[in-house]
Amino acid sequence: MSASWNGLRRGAAVGLMTISGLMLGCRAEGSEESRGDVVIERVSDPLRVVEIDLGRAIGPDNRVVEPTDEFRITDTIYASVVMLGRANSATLKARWSGESGELIDETVRTVTPVGETIAEFHLVQPAGWQKGKYRVEILLDDATVGQEEFEVS
Repeated sequence: MSASWNGLRRGAAVGLMTISGLMLGCRAEGSEESRGDVVIERVSDPLRVVEIDLGRAIGPDNRVVEPTDEFRITDTIYASVVMLGRANSATLKARWSGESGELIDETVRTVTPVGETIAEFHLVQPAGWQKGKYRVEILLDDATVGQEEFEVS
């Protein structure tokens, strides 16, 4: 083959790869970009709660270490709330209630999240929990964004 033919083929291949790369880069919609197994969240996106976990302990990053919905009467119960997005200021609230709906406790946190932010709430009953079913409701700026039920036995 001639050198000019090889140059033309190489130029066409580079052009096709460039167009393919641009098309793939423009493919991501909404607030996430996909690159292989990694999802990239843009920090300018509106704030939202994406995960709520309950457990007996949290790690240094405020995540529940071992999620569970079954507790003992002597446990401290932790709720880990994972938020994504950005807000100059937001109010995050945890409402803890008993089986019949009676309010046990309400905790409020003001957060200024950017990207992934994890807030922690916890509740302990010094005299011990009564056996039964309970619920924690999570509110973001006074709108319910999730709830988790748990049992003490």
